[in-house]
Amino acid sequence: AFAAARAELSSRERALLRMSVGEGLTIDQLGAAFQVHRATAARWLAAVRERLFKATRRGLMTRLQIDRREFESLMRVLHSRFEISVCEILRTPPA
Repeated sequence: AFAAARAELSSRERALLRMSVGEGLTIDQLGAAFQVHRATAARWLAAVRERLFKATRRGLMTRLQIDRREFESLMRVLHSRFEISVCEILRTPPA
């Protein structure tokens, strides 16, 4: 579901996430890389993370046929492995 949600992002949004999460760039570095003010980079990053989370949640709930409460319970269980998986997916080009 995460990979499908990621594939829906624009190339700029995917690059922003990859540079932030995968490469560890700061907001200042992201702003410089995209030639925008750091506040703009921070807004972009917050928006893309929110969009990615909502699309992933929607995809998982649909695929697993679960409601929001069950999804939140599942996320608590997966939390410790989620960041590792996210970093690995962001390093891999979309199919």
